[in-house]
Parts: sequence; structure tokens; C-alpha cells
Amino acid sequence: MYYTANEKNIFAFESQFLNQYEDPFYNAVLDIDPFDPTTNTEPFNGRLGIGEQDIYNINQEQFVNTNKLDAKLDYYYVLKKKSNLNFTVGTSYVSQNFDSDIFEIQADGTRNELQDSNLRNDDVNFDFLDVYGAVHYKAILGKFTITPGLTAHSFQTKDRQNGVTNTIETERVVPDVEVRYDFRSSETLTLNYDQNVTFNDVNSYANGILFRGYSSLQSGNNQIEGALNDRVRLSYRNFNMFNYTTIFGNVTYTRLTDAIQMSGF
Repeated sequence: MYYTANEKNIFAFESQFLNQYEDPFYNAVLDIDPFDPTTNTEPFNGRLGIGEQDIYNINQEQFVNTNKLDAKLDYYYVLKKKSNLNFTVGTSYVSQNFDSDIFEIQADGTRNELQDSNLRNDDVNFDFLDVYGAVHYKAILGKFTITPGLTAHSFQTKDRQNGVTNTIETERVVPDVEVRYDFRSSETLTLNYDQNVTFNDVNSYANGILFRGYSSLQSGNNQIEGALNDRVRLSYRNFNMFNYTTIFGNVTYTRLTDAIQMSGF
């Protein structure tokens, strides 16, 4: 939605909502230990607590329900004919419910519910909240258009599992800038730099065991925080309206700081 109050004051509001269900099923039929092909012991070094068999039929059920709401309000104040200020306030909220279970199908077709509590993620709830405010200045200087800005974030992650609630709060101010050079209206060269904080979803926070593949398992960690992401991107675009062809190319460099390292066992 857009509202133009007058020549110098413009408002814009944007919002979207996502509701998503996922129920992936994983099945691994193994007749040897993936870590030592010379033996026929239980896969995953005995971590599943299954007695030795000729063939292992191991399964994992999962259910993930995700609700996500994004909303932001922009206010543009026109300074001059070729410059303006943009103030933004917004929020992003994600709520996820997660269940998983690892079990075995035995040779006679019966289902063996493994007793180890680490093999289940029963009703794990994960919430992520980002409340932010930003200011950007935009100016056209000849063939250059420059848009620097700063964004202040207040992040909160909260997980509830095994009767315990864990909350982590983080604040961060991150910069961004865009510089565009217009050779002409149909040909541009753009340089972008932005810094942001990235978070994982409920799979990385659930403490129970999950499959990563036929030969490894993983367990989440509900103490992880966001990773800082610096990105520089140079892009070129040329549109020819006479033959309706477009030439587009870009080069991107990304550096992650305090990135989440996934490890299996």
C-alpha cells in the first residue's frame, strides 16, 4: 500500500504471511556399518541402540509447521528533486513446531520403537523475532545514484523443548550502501555492499538426533547465535529495446563471521 500525503511526504506499507507444512520421511536400509565396511555391527557406532542384524531398516518421521509474518512501514521525505530520506520500521516473526522420531522396521515387519529419548524431538517449539529500524539517504549525482544506510536490529530466539525454555537476545547495527552508474537509461553498473545477520531454523536448535544422510547423524544446539554476513556484489545490466535482448552479469563476494559449523557423528 502506498499513500502520498503531499509532494514531500510518501508512506508505503508491505506485509506477507506464510503458512507451511512439511512432513519428510527418511528411510535407510543398510547391511554394513558405514564407518567400517569390514564389519557388520550396528550403523552409527551403536548410537541408535539396535541389536546386531543382517539388514538394518532405519526410519525417521518428521513434521514441521512454519508460520512466518513479515511487515514493514516506509516513510520517504523528499529533500530535493534528486534526493530523499527513507525511514523504515519493521518486524519479522517466525514460529515453528517440530516433531521427529527414529525407529526400526525389523525383519518380520514389526516396528521397533527405540527407547532412547535422544532419538525423539517431541513437540519442539521455536520462535524467531527481528524488530528493526533503518534510515537511508538517496541522492542522484550526475550519472551516479548513491544510497547509503544503517539498520538497527533487535533479535530474539526462543526454543521450548523437554520442559525447558531457552531465550537468546542479540542487538546489532549493520550498514549497507548501493552505488549505481547509469551509462544510459538501459545500461547500468551497480555496486552493492551489505552486512546482515543470518539465523538457522528449528532443525539446528532441536536437541534430539536427526539424520544427515545414510552414514551420519546430527544433534542441534539451542545456544547458537546468528552469523554475521558481509556481502559485496557488482552487477551489470544492458537492455536493448530494438531487438529485445538483455545482457546481465554479476560477481559476488561473501564473508561469514561466526558461522554455524554443522558436524555429524
